Amino acid sequence: MALKKKRPESRLMIRLQSSKYGIYIFWLSILLIFLLLLMLTIGVIIPMIEKAKEEEDPIVLNEFITADSAQPEGSSSFKDLSDLQYDAQIEFARINDPYIHGEEIVYSTGETKDGSFKYTRLMVFNTASGTSKEIENIECKYDNIINCLISPEFIVYIDSCADAGGRIMGYDRTKGEAFLIKEFLYAAPKLSLSGNILAFMQQTGDFADKLYVYDLATRESVCLKTFRSESTFPSPAAICDGRVIYAAHKYEEGKLTSSLIQFNLSGGTEKMTAVPHYAASPKTNGKHTIYLAGEPGAQNELWLVESNGDISMITDGVLNCDIGDGFAAYTKDGAVYAYVFDTKMTYKLSSELTRGLLVCVNHSQVCWYDVTSGFGDIDMVKYAAADFS
Repeated sequence: MALKKKRPESRLMIRLQSSKYGIYIFWLSILLIFLLLLMLTIGVIIPMIEKAKEEEDPIVLNEFITADSAQPEGSSSFKDLSDLQYDAQIEFARINDPYIHGEEIVYSTGETKDGSFKYTRLMVFNTASGTSKEIENIECKYDNIINCLISPEFIVYIDSCADAGGRIMGYDRTKGEAFLIKEFLYAAPKLSLSGNILAFMQQTGDFADKLYVYDLATRESVCLKTFRSESTFPSPAAICDGRVIYAAHKYEEGKLTSSLIQFNLSGGTEKMTAVPHYAASPKTNGKHTIYLAGEPGAQNELWLVESNGDISMITDGVLNCDIGDGFAAYTKDGAVYAYVFDTKMTYKLSSELTRGLLVCVNHSQVCWYDVTSGFGDIDMVKYAAADFS
């Protein structure tokens, strides 16, 4: 019977076995090797794993996670809808304050006088026919026609002085006649139109402002509120479906904070929502409210107030904004976006290779300037009917 060969042992093992303290030296060596491996794991391997994890899934401290910052382009919450845009082939090179309603875009244009361009002509562009028609029987009494708005029955605009002052005008499209709404002495108010109801905040003195609503059909006006303050003044007003909204401000403990005030014209009730910062340009669609927040004069955070009162930031770096049926549109980084409230989806409306500047939103329609070539002698207007289904 063949003997099974014994596996040869290493010289180190033979020496350890022959030594008086061999067994102790052996186990001490094993312990030292274990400690070295443990130190290597703690000092090198684990930090490398943690660093790789941080690069893959960064932790953001002291920063809001918003729809845009948490879901960038290419994510499941972002979609490019720039293929829905249309070019308004308006035949004039200078197009001022365009506003869209259905198949019509109202704007002003004009000509150069005494070395400067004057917007003295009121025009309506039809997107179906691709042609513009001048509104006749109106007179530009001062320097420029600005802040044009349109509905099926009426057009409103401001006949503005270059320095200060002017008049708010209306135009009855059925009768073909213009009429005076109100004159003003200070800065031009910002107009907002919903149906036949016009809303605006007018400066009436050095430290006084008044909130007005005007019925274009009956030609009656009502002053809803008067404001007097030497330190703050209210924001421009906006109206949607019988709800007028504006922001009022006050200093508290050295900090300027705001409250969003909504006035329901049908019920005469007022609702106030306090926000912990300075708010500007509030707008509502009846269910949702948006506004810009930040330091006075530098508001670039777009915030949302839900119908239940919850407040959250949508995104930052915003230049301007407006609200539509279930979405907010805004300009950011030279592009025009839409954020849908219910789905929290972000849509890009302007093309990738262009730069856009939001002009207005009217229900589901969005209108903006194409400013790819900058602000020069040629104005380009684009629009889209938002479809977020």
